[in-house]
Amino acid sequence: MHKIYENLDINSRPAADGPYIRLLDLAAGSEHDSIDCRLAVYCLQSLPEYKALSYCWGDASKKRTIRCNDQAFQVTRSLYSCLLDLRQPEEDLTLWIDAICISQMNLTEREQQVGIMREIYSLAQEIFVWLGPGDKSTDLAMVACQEVMGSLQLYMLLTGFNIDAIGVADPFSGFRPRPCRTRSCKP
Repeated sequence: MHKIYENLDINSRPAADGPYIRLLDLAAGSEHDSIDCRLAVYCLQSLPEYKALSYCWGDASKKRTIRCNDQAFQVTRSLYSCLLDLRQPEEDLTLWIDAICISQMNLTEREQQVGIMREIYSLAQEIFVWLGPGDKSTDLAMVACQEVMGSLQLYMLLTGFNIDAIGVADPFSGFRPRPCRTRSCKP
């Protein structure tokens, strides 16, 4: 087990408390600062506010180094670029990221944590989806999605159409593209 991990062994903690997870505090910083974070263990029944991340792991052989609990820790380049993009300049961000919050080398822990992932995601205040760094074509696709969403909402407003009445979930109910903060794009 890597030095950054405190044991989540369910046998060493009171069973009445429920399962435990790790959350990652991503330290604030600019795009030129190194990525620093801390892991802390929490009972699933008494979590602080956090956001969960779902992302493309990318090529596992292409790694970058971050600092976690004052130790060097390897992450995929995809996760590294995501952390750079999510990091706030003035405020720490609490996240649940499977590749870091679960000790991937501990098969027992990984199995136990995968078993409660649905609950972990459902308790998050927000879920970020990272498909990779953007470029001009993905920026254009996000603008197009926003236009479609706006048109659908306008249509529903003008016609009184209630999408819930036909038993179909609003396809854009949770869609909120992030503003283009770290790359340049013009909507």
